[in-house]
Amino acid sequence: MVVERTFDPGLAARFVTDPAAIKAITTAIKDTNNVCLVGDLGAFIAARLDRGVFEIVLHAEPEADEEWLRDFIAAAAEYVFCRTDAVELLVRAARGDPASEAMVRAAPSDLQFEIAARLEVHALTLQRWALWAPGMVERGERLVDRIAAQLQRERHPIHPDHARVIGVAVAMIEGEQPIKGVVWFNRAEALARRPLIKILDTDPLQIKWETEMLTLQNGEVSISAVH
Repeated sequence: MVVERTFDPGLAARFVTDPAAIKAITTAIKDTNNVCLVGDLGAFIAARLDRGVFEIVLHAEPEADEEWLRDFIAAAAEYVFCRTDAVELLVRAARGDPASEAMVRAAPSDLQFEIAARLEVHALTLQRWALWAPGMVERGERLVDRIAAQLQRERHPIHPDHARVIGVAVAMIEGEQPIKGVVWFNRAEALARRPLIKILDTDPLQIKWETEMLTLQNGEVSISAVH
C-alpha cells in the first residue's frame, strides 16, 4: 500500500461531501504540524494535539473494505510513527457506526475512555504499533543480511523479536527520526543486556552499532567496520 503526504486540501477532500468535513480538512492541512496522507480510496489525517500525540480522522470511499482499511492504516501509521515524533494516535469512535467500528478493528488500538454516550476514544500507541507493523521483521533481517554480506562475516540467526526491533529502528532512522530510532533500539537492547548504539555524527548521519558503522546519506545506508 502506497500513501503520500499532501498539502493540497482538494486531494483529501475528494473523499467527502459534507461541507463541514471539507472545511475541517482544509483547516488541518494548512497547519504543517499536522500530517495528511492519501491513498487511492481514502485520506488519513493526523492532527497534532500535543508533543507526540495526534488525533486521527479517516475518510474513505464506500468501496474501501476492511482489508483495504487495514493496509491503508498500517501504511499511514508507519509514516506518522517513523517520520514524526508521534508516540500515540488517538481516534474518536462512535459505537454502532460501521465506519468507526471498521477503523478500530483495522488496527490493534485500545479503548481509553468513553467521552459521551456511544462515543469512545481509542489509542494506537507506538509500542502496540511496533508489535503489529507489517514488514518490520523482514526489514530488520535485511539489515543484518547486508552487514554480514558487506563485511564478509558469518550471518548468525537472530530472534524475530530482535529483528522487529531492528526493523522499526531502521524505519525511524530512514524516516529522518534518528534520535527516536536510537532510543527505540536501545530500549530493547538495554533490557536484553546487549550493546547499545549511539549517534557519532549527524552530517552525514553516522551510527555506531557494536563493531559496525552505519552511515545514512541521501537516503542510502552504507556499512563499514569500526576498527
